[in-house]
Amino acid sequence: MALAYLVLNARRLIRHEPWLLILSLSAFAFSVGIDQVFASIEPIYVVVEDGAKLIGIVAWFLFHLNAFGETLVSVVTDTGTPIQSDDTEMPPSSRTHHP
Repeated sequence: MALAYLVLNARRLIRHEPWLLILSLSAFAFSVGIDQVFASIEPIYVVVEDGAKLIGIVAWFLFHLNAFGETLVSVVTDTGTPIQSDDTEMPPSSRTHHP
């Protein structure tokens, strides 16, 4: 499911701070690797695995927060998704023309 999300949204994901995306995926991969290789043999491995997982979660959250902020700014400043101006919403008879 996660792989499908990454594949289907690849262009959109790369557009917003790709280093955060790489950091989060790397931290998650490291966490899974530590878990599979060491399987909680020593308590320090549990701490390292959970620390990597926490870094991945925080980076993933910051990635999405940044993407949301960039999208919001582009919509508000009208550089992204087109927003209709007041002139297009008013019927033609109510527009005032100034010579």
